[in-house]
Amino acid sequence: MYKYPFLLFLIIFINCSYNNPNSYFEFNKIEYYRLDKNYIDLNKDSKVINPLDTTNIAVFQFNVINTSIPLDLNNNQLQNKLKEIGFSKLEIPEKYYKDIDKIFSYKEYKESFQAMCLPSYRDILIFKKENEIIGIAKICFQCGQHAISGASGETDWFGGDGDYEKLEKILYQE
Repeated sequence: MYKYPFLLFLIIFINCSYNNPNSYFEFNKIEYYRLDKNYIDLNKDSKVINPLDTTNIAVFQFNVINTSIPLDLNNNQLQNKLKEIGFSKLEIPEKYYKDIDKIFSYKEYKESFQAMCLPSYRDILIFKKENEIIGIAKICFQCGQHAISGASGETDWFGGDGDYEKLEKILYQE
């Protein structure tokens, strides 16, 4: 008689969790930032950019959008700086968290591909647990490239099995 309430509790607890054992991130919140179509390129007049100059906002914009340099998980001003360089924060309904968790999970494929273009990271997902940033994914849907930081495992195979298409379908529902 006492077994059934415990079993019911266990089933409910497991179903409420977003994370699976192969997940890159153990999160309870996702913040989504998309580059505005009318953003101002702060680097258009720059002749030389030093990607190591972390104090220059134009360099920060260049690094976020054009390089695979990972974003700092400990940067308390990250969200404000993303808005400053032309990103807007959009809400992802919580009902999609399980789907996103499946996309951001370790998978291995026999075949891989190489992108043949330079990325322009226009989409950024910030994964949080207890309001602390635990992971960041910069995504370029055009090239099929990513820059993921904070993952608990190898992310080289991300993008296989239609990951980009599945994620784009979730993020660009309009």
